[in-house]
Amino acid sequence: MNRIEFEKYVNRLFEAKRGRDWAPIPIIGGTYSPTEDNVRSLKKLVCAALLAREWFYENGPGDAQPLPLSWGERERLKGGGVPHILAWFARSLEARDYNYLEHPPFFDYACGVMASRVTLDRVKNDPELQKRFPPRVLDGLNSGLVWEPPKPKRGITTTNRLSSVPKAA
Repeated sequence: MNRIEFEKYVNRLFEAKRGRDWAPIPIIGGTYSPTEDNVRSLKKLVCAALLAREWFYENGPGDAQPLPLSWGERERLKGGGVPHILAWFARSLEARDYNYLEHPPFFDYACGVMASRVTLDRVKNDPELQKRFPPRVLDGLNSGLVWEPPKPKRGITTTNRLSSVPKAA
């Protein structure tokens, strides 16, 4: 599916909820009020989630499919191994509004999880996971294993760094 097809599909899902006080948010879960909440922003988020799932299908590991998009889908994966890391990855991606171009790819994220001191021991000490995802610090990975773009270091700007480079004679 392309973006336009996703948008049409999502619009149909939301149309079925009109006139209710509360309704489930399609695909990603949760609830909303069709009469009070900003439905346009929810539709955009659901479309972004579906596009992220499509992207992950093409770019993620074959044994970690599909990308879970709801809390329930993620929770069912939390039994250890690659599925557990996939659940955390999906939650992290959700926190970035499913912006898969901004978020680190699955492999880099998984290596960061393996290096994190807050990762569950049963995941961190799994020899297969250690081999497949060599522990490597991922800047921006917070204590909830959610990635946030690292903030630039205070006082360092592109101009400051470039001005300290000696000029050619």
